[in-house]
Amino acid sequence: MTQKCFYKSMFAIAAMATAVISCSKEDAQQPINNIDAEFGKFTKELTIFDEEKNNSAVLLVGSDDESVLNMWTADNFTLIPIKEGQTLADVFESNVSEESLDEEDEVEDGDEDENVAASISTRFISKNLQDGVKNVALQITDPYDESMRGWKYGTHECIYAGGNNIGEENRGWIKCTVYGHNPIHRGFYGISFLNYSYSTKWFDLVSEWKRIKNKDSDSKTAICYKMKATRKYKGSTNSVTVAFAFDEY
Repeated sequence: MTQKCFYKSMFAIAAMATAVISCSKEDAQQPINNIDAEFGKFTKELTIFDEEKNNSAVLLVGSDDESVLNMWTADNFTLIPIKEGQTLADVFESNVSEESLDEEDEVEDGDEDENVAASISTRFISKNLQDGVKNVALQITDPYDESMRGWKYGTHECIYAGGNNIGEENRGWIKCTVYGHNPIHRGFYGISFLNYSYSTKWFDLVSEWKRIKNKDSDSKTAICYKMKATRKYKGSTNSVTVAFAFDEY
C-alpha cells in the first residue's frame, strides 16, 4: 500500500475512546524534550499490532504523572484495521467485542470534574499497513483498577503528514471522527486544532465537553498543522473512539 493511497480519503476513526493492541517493543519513559510540553512530562514509545499481527504502528504515549504512564504497556492497545470502503461504525460492528457492554440502563456518572483519576496522551509516530487497509483504529483497554473512580481523560492527536501541503508550512486537511460505543457509561469529547507549528492558540471545532451516545458518530475537518480530540469517561471502558485521516479537497 502506497503512502499516497493511505493518506487519500482515509476515513477518520480512532484513538480511542476504546482510541487498540498487542505487544512488541517498549522503550523506557523519559523526560520530555522535543515533544510539546502539553503532551506530557514523561513519554514512551510502544510498538503495537492488530490481533492477527498483520499491521503495526509505533505509538507515542505521554502523561504528566510518571506512575500513570508506568501502568500503560502495549497490551493496553490494539489496532483495528479499517479496510477500503469501511466506516468506523462498520469496523466496530464487525470487529469489536461488546460482550461486557450489555444493554443496561445508563449509569449517571455525575459531573464532578475535579475528581480526576488519570490522564494520558497518544499519537501515532508511524504505521505499517497491509495492502487494502486504509487506516487503523486505536482501541484502548485501560489498566486502572477499581480504586480509580474519578474521570479518566485521554487526548489523541494528529500532526499533518499528507501529500498536499499548504504553502511552506506543513499543514493541510485533517479529519477527525469520533464514535460512541458504551451503553452503560457516558462518553464526552472535544475537538480542536492548531493552525501552525509555531501557534500557541487552539481553535475549537467541538467545545469540551460534548456528550456522545452509544453508536453515534461525529466528524470535523480543518486545514491545520495539528488536531486533537480530548475524551473523558468513567468505568473500565473508554466510551469514545477517535480516528484521524488526511483529506484532500
